[in-house]
Amino acid sequence: MIISTLFHYEWLHFRRSPYKVAALVLFVLTAIYGLWNGHALYLERQAEIEKMEAAAEEPRREAIDWLQTGKAGPEDRPWVNVGEPFWAMWYATHYAYHRPSPLMTYSIGQAEQFGFYKRISMWSTPYDGDLTAELSNPERMAIGALDFSFVWLFLMPLLLIILTYSVNGLERDLGFSNLLGVQQPNRIRWITGRLLAIGGFLAALLGALIAAPALGGGYFFSHFASLALLAAYLLAYLLLWLLLFGLIAYYGKGQTDQALKMIGLWLLLAVVLPATLQQVTALRYPASYLLEFIDAQREEGEALFEKDFSEIQAEVFGRYPNLQQTYWARQDSVSNQDARNSAYRMVYTLLMKKVSEEINSQQEARNAFIRSTYLLNPVIAFQNRVNAIAETDFDADLGFRNVIQKAALQINERLLMDARDGVKADTALFKTYGQIVGR
Repeated sequence: MIISTLFHYEWLHFRRSPYKVAALVLFVLTAIYGLWNGHALYLERQAEIEKMEAAAEEPRREAIDWLQTGKAGPEDRPWVNVGEPFWAMWYATHYAYHRPSPLMTYSIGQAEQFGFYKRISMWSTPYDGDLTAELSNPERMAIGALDFSFVWLFLMPLLLIILTYSVNGLERDLGFSNLLGVQQPNRIRWITGRLLAIGGFLAALLGALIAAPALGGGYFFSHFASLALLAAYLLAYLLLWLLLFGLIAYYGKGQTDQALKMIGLWLLLAVVLPATLQQVTALRYPASYLLEFIDAQREEGEALFEKDFSEIQAEVFGRYPNLQQTYWARQDSVSNQDARNSAYRMVYTLLMKKVSEEINSQQEARNAFIRSTYLLNPVIAFQNRVNAIAETDFDADLGFRNVIQKAALQINERLLMDARDGVKADTALFKTYGQIVGR
């Protein structure tokens, strides 16, 4: 049976079934809404980042004006002196951004659960409270947003059930199986052809739903490789369901039998297995609620600032031995308050870095366990891969937190060096400070 004939017959089956037409229309409308939802979030985050970048320029301009006119700082804050490295660094106003990929249009993933920008200061850590995204509706964060990836991964199989449950089942119900055996002696080939015709139509629909937003948004060619990879995963997902439903159609005993088996399989793969493995993961890696991080901030942090400066200095020299050759190390560093403060901040930053790395290690172990269940949990495997391509998965957020940690460490290291060298801030140094953290 040639391909054009297969498509023609399947088109006739489709147009004569109002419920199939209605199901397809509802699916397409839901998919379009999911794409709109993802694109709206992408634009919202882009606009927010642009607003934050514009707002950060004001304190930088003020600080440069003070340095050029010889003023120490604002009149209502007499303790501020931008000629000191600490205050120069403060007014350099560093921000780290998790810039959204335009592929967020297709998969919001876990993006709404995490913050996407942060003001970086000398005290910043990767797990500060302001890194939790603000949502006016907490239930939305718990349930998750309706995006295109959800529509394709969870609702497309339901559409496929409606389109395919009658394949070889209708013929059995009407008693045409023997006649069909005479006309089409190769039953596997006949079922495969019909399913591929339906799958080909859905593949074309997938291509249109992926290409249209990319062409409209102007990123089709710039992100072509990622779009092709996304399409490949979603197409492979479609083929997986076609294979499973094809087996049911071949061994089925009629439309009702096949429909019930298909729905049962969908419930097993899309609901039961993900929920079960989620519970197993939660039991094996229970939520810590960052208690170790909070304890480190409160208890170990307070104990650190109560230590004698000689202990702090020894710890800093042990980490940065080249500091022993700086001006204040050769003189009396104890008398330099800036050097003392920078040393304490440095040790605190190193403490929080160690705790953050331990938390990251726990999270990575949890994610490794989840990845080990992918063969048993294919729907979530595809979902996580799609989120990774769209840069909206947990690993993307973890990478953003690592950027914050690196930036805070760089700021404190520079202040430590400059304070112990007795550096005074000027316009050139201030601009150098502003480039420490990439914007």
